[in-house]
Amino acid sequence: FPLAPSPDARKIAFSWQGDIWVVPAGGWTALRLTANPAYDHHPVWLPGGQQLAFVSTREGNDDIYVLDLASGTPRRLPFHEAADHGMGALGSDLVCTSRRHEAHDRMPAVYRSPLAGGTERLACEILAQEAVPSPDGRFLALVRGGTPTQRRHYRGAANRDIWLYELSTGKLEALTTTEWDEDGVSWAGNGTLVFRSDNGGPDRSLFRLDLASRKLTQLTHHEGVDV
Repeated sequence: FPLAPSPDARKIAFSWQGDIWVVPAGGWTALRLTANPAYDHHPVWLPGGQQLAFVSTREGNDDIYVLDLASGTPRRLPFHEAADHGMGALGSDLVCTSRRHEAHDRMPAVYRSPLAGGTERLACEILAQEAVPSPDGRFLALVRGGTPTQRRHYRGAANRDIWLYELSTGKLEALTTTEWDEDGVSWAGNGTLVFRSDNGGPDRSLFRLDLASRKLTQLTHHEGVDV
């Protein structure tokens, strides 16, 4: 599962053996934040770095919980029988993806769930596998495509691409149009995206895309194993 750097870049949250852990970015002893028979995964930091959202199966399927680091007490956020996956904070909401009304083999819809609790609402009318809000709240970085993330070296019309959605205007723009898969997108400031890509090579590596210049830079060169 992906690592989650804290907003101040001093800590990294991750899932290991079904629990959420945090470790200093410089390396040291990891601290376990959750201890539950269920499977906890996909941590996401909330603004301020005092809370984490994560996904857990403790009530049957994948549901989102918010963990207050000071108290150590998690609380469930949306209440729905469909699986939910948290993507990141957008103002006072958490952006999440979920197949509430979509067929199982369709991409999930994108929702905004109030962090204080309440009924979630659609964030946009675009289906996407991932929908990560920019730090300034202007955009969603989307991953759209039909292939499962565990399928490697796929080439074809169902491949996953990176898209940019502007929340204020509804403008949707394709940022990648390759034959291979791109996913695992995250923001590095407001003008830069980092994501994972086959990029025509044998294994998946990390790439950085500058949104102003559209310059694409390969960050890792993995051989024999995906990043």
